[in-house]
Amino acid sequence: SLDFEEYFVSVCNEENGKDGVEIRPLSGRSFNDISFEAVFFDAYKMMIGYLIMFIYTMLMLGRMNWLEIRLYLSGMGILSCLMGLASAMGITFLLGLEYNQTHNVLPFIAIGIGIDDMFVITECWYNIISDPSLASLSIQEKMGRTMRHAGVSVTVTSITDVLAFSL
Repeated sequence: SLDFEEYFVSVCNEENGKDGVEIRPLSGRSFNDISFEAVFFDAYKMMIGYLIMFIYTMLMLGRMNWLEIRLYLSGMGILSCLMGLASAMGITFLLGLEYNQTHNVLPFIAIGIGIDDMFVITECWYNIISDPSLASLSIQEKMGRTMRHAGVSVTVTSITDVLAFSL
């Protein structure tokens, strides 16, 4: 059990170095313990990565003027990825699954997959508003057409993501 492994590691660490004997305990949870410490030690690097993705998203989604910079869109996209990640990890831990090495890469996978849909929807929106034949449509109609075009792509990528990660 995990309690025994924790006790085993603590006893070995207490006895390490006594009588000139070096003890290096190895148990099933050792790798998870080290990974957990490494992730929280490198948390600032993760935050820097998210900041870089925020700046990249803001620059790629927006235009180079003050009117169309898309600051709030980028911020909400990153925030929704973080909320989804927090919810998923919370449900995982609630179900009793322990932290393991795959959790180390989840923040980066979540941000990559999460903002992909935002790029697709924004590009469809730009295509709709730049079409002169659709200029007379209301905002609601333009948004409906945008979601009609982008919805298929977003649905297909979401289904393939779920299938790929459920294996």
